[in-house]
Amino acid sequence: MSTSVHSLSISNPTLQDVLLALTSAAPQTPSIRNMISSARKFCEVAGRQPFNMRLHSPELRAAFQTVNWGAFRFTRQRWANIRSDVKRAIRFAGLNDTVKQSKIPLSDKWEEIISPIKHPTQKSMLCRLGRFCSGLQISPDDVDDDTLNLFFQDLADIQCSKSPERITRDTIRCWNKHIATGDGARLLSSLSKRDCYSLPWDAFPISFFEDARSLHDRSLMATFLDEDIRQVRPATAEQRERQIRRLASAEVRGGVPISEIVDLRALVHPARLQKGMEFLLSRNDGKPNQQVYDFLILAQTIAKHWAKIDEVQIAEITKWAKKTKPNKSGMTARNRERMEPLKDPVVRERLYDLPKQLAAKALVGPPTYAKAMLLQSAVAIGILLNAPIRLQNLRTLEWDTHFAQRHTNDGKTLFLVLPAHEVKNDSDIELPLPKWLEPVFDRYINDYRPLIAKGSGSSFLIPGPTAKPKSDSGTRSHLMRTIKRELGLTINPHLFRHIAAFTFLTAYPGHYETVRKLLGHKNIQTTLNFYTGIEDEAAIAMFGAMVETIGKEET
Repeated sequence: MSTSVHSLSISNPTLQDVLLALTSAAPQTPSIRNMISSARKFCEVAGRQPFNMRLHSPELRAAFQTVNWGAFRFTRQRWANIRSDVKRAIRFAGLNDTVKQSKIPLSDKWEEIISPIKHPTQKSMLCRLGRFCSGLQISPDDVDDDTLNLFFQDLADIQCSKSPERITRDTIRCWNKHIATGDGARLLSSLSKRDCYSLPWDAFPISFFEDARSLHDRSLMATFLDEDIRQVRPATAEQRERQIRRLASAEVRGGVPISEIVDLRALVHPARLQKGMEFLLSRNDGKPNQQVYDFLILAQTIAKHWAKIDEVQIAEITKWAKKTKPNKSGMTARNRERMEPLKDPVVRERLYDLPKQLAAKALVGPPTYAKAMLLQSAVAIGILLNAPIRLQNLRTLEWDTHFAQRHTNDGKTLFLVLPAHEVKNDSDIELPLPKWLEPVFDRYINDYRPLIAKGSGSSFLIPGPTAKPKSDSGTRSHLMRTIKRELGLTINPHLFRHIAAFTFLTAYPGHYETVRKLLGHKNIQTTLNFYTGIEDEAAIAMFGAMVETIGKEET
């Protein structure tokens, strides 16, 4: 069989063009039929029609990477086969308007600078860049940040690379290490990201940082005698300090001269605050979101209790906050969308089985860093499925502090223990963990966690690169990547609380008080706002089964 049909001259080809080429090919071999089936299935999973899926565009790569293929009960291998078949179909149809980079020879200049590199992985990375540049007749001396942006776009839009950001980032690192040290070659900068608008503290006047740090310290030491400021937990103080820096960064991005932000009083002045809000709104199609509201509440608090600005100005900030306050009655649209696949009992069963599967993979053979990270995911997900705590609590867990053996009817059981002062609603939490998790904990703590902590002496269950716990964003992204890779589902750590409520209410419709206690809500109304109706299908099914039973009894 020929490896491809004749190349077609089509501008902006789509998957529809691929399907037309495949269906017109003769003979219709099993391989071609598989490619046709996979292309159609891919469009179904992506929720797009073939004629709307342009081949050489970011949307195709996004579909490869972001779709929730787990909602269709696919295994990881099945999805990998579909991806492979679609890429093969595009090549077969002759519509991949690029030559595979591995086929492009290095130019003499590129060969000269790459050949001395001994490290095989780093050499391979630079060869990939060299072949790309050789194909465009770009010499090593002409490589700059624009070149790397072109390289990234080729990886993302043409090659449909699995990880274009990571490949480009690693290539930049290798270039700066091996090539930019010589004459003529430029140092390269990292790819800019849309969300990275935050500036470091040292970019601002020192007086601004000192005022923010004073608020941080006073908040930790405040007592009931303080009228203007209340005591907060260390995690809250740290989060607020991060928010202050991000708010200041938004104002600068919105046009405020950085030299004007000399203290918190300057930060919350309505004229500067307005510029920051306009910047944030521009990033969200002009619509307010939770972030905008949170920043305005922060500004309002600082204006009232710390900066003590004019009452008229405080009233203006308060008015903005009221206008942008989101409707938080129930789950957000995004969380409802993410919950939808988990209503399928098969998909939900796979999620509950995931920690055991990850642990089984990680515990084969001697411990390595990669296996340690895999086992960390198993431990974290195992905890969240059985004790749906908040992310802040999860990442700051310590083995010697937050876990204890309790005597139960089943003998000794491992409990997760959180004291009231560490919990958002100021209530103690004690939740049992499954028996299978205990030996996994032991192996992780003794043999695997040290590989992650790297001698930092960290006591945290999820350690960061220092003695501190891993950051919120680091913990969240690691768990989400793991779940996406293994199950094809988009699940953030907070969603486990919704999953717990849904799972319980499906089995016991109407038992909201139990859910309130499980999730640690102070007020039953909070529970009702979020979860009323979530178990409707189960309730209707139970009613139907009851009616059917009555009918049988009467006959």
